[in-house]
Amino acid sequence: MFFILFNALNFLLAFLLLLVGAYSNMAFIAIIILNITIGIVQEIRARDLVSKLTILSNKPVKVIRNGQEAIVPSTELVAETKSQPYARSELTDAIKKIAKFTSYIIVPLGILLFLQAFFLRSDTVDVAVIKSVSALIGMLPKGLVLLISLALSTAVLKLGKKNVLVQNMYAVEALAQRMNF
Repeated sequence: MFFILFNALNFLLAFLLLLVGAYSNMAFIAIIILNITIGIVQEIRARDLVSKLTILSNKPVKVIRNGQEAIVPSTELVAETKSQPYARSELTDAIKKIAKFTSYIIVPLGILLFLQAFFLRSDTVDVAVIKSVSALIGMLPKGLVLLISLALSTAVLKLGKKNVLVQNMYAVEALAQRMNF
C-alpha cells in the first residue's frame, strides 16, 4: 500500500515544496499519510486475526484412523485444500493505471511548468517550484484514493463486527462482485 507510484509522486511533490520552504503548501500530504495509515492498520488487523485463527486451529481434533476414533494434533491432519490465487483488485488496478497515466503527464508537464515560470516569467526558483507543484497537485486524485480506502475500511470493520475474517481490504471488493452489488 505504501510503495505505489501514486504515493511516490505525491511525496516527490511534497519534497520539492519542503526544499523551497513552502510548508503551508504541503497540507495535501496529510491525505496521503492518512491513506497509507488506513491501509497499514487494516493489514495489521487482518494479520492479527489470521494469527488468532491459526492458534485456534492448532487444537487437537477427533479423527478416524484405521476405523478407530483418535485424537491428534491438527498439524497431523491430512485434508486436501483448494488454493485460491491472489484475487486481483479492479480498484487497485484502476488506481495504478491512473497513477501511471498521470505520471506520464505530470513529470514532463512539471518540468515544462517550472521552465516556463523560471525562464519566461523570470520567477525565482522557489516561486517557480511552488507554482509548478501547485498546478500538479490538483492532477493527482488524492481524494479518490482516500475515498476508496475509507469505503473498504468501513466494510472491513462492519464485517469484523459480524465475526467475518477479512484478510485483505480488497476482499470486500471481491465479495461485492460475487454478490452482484
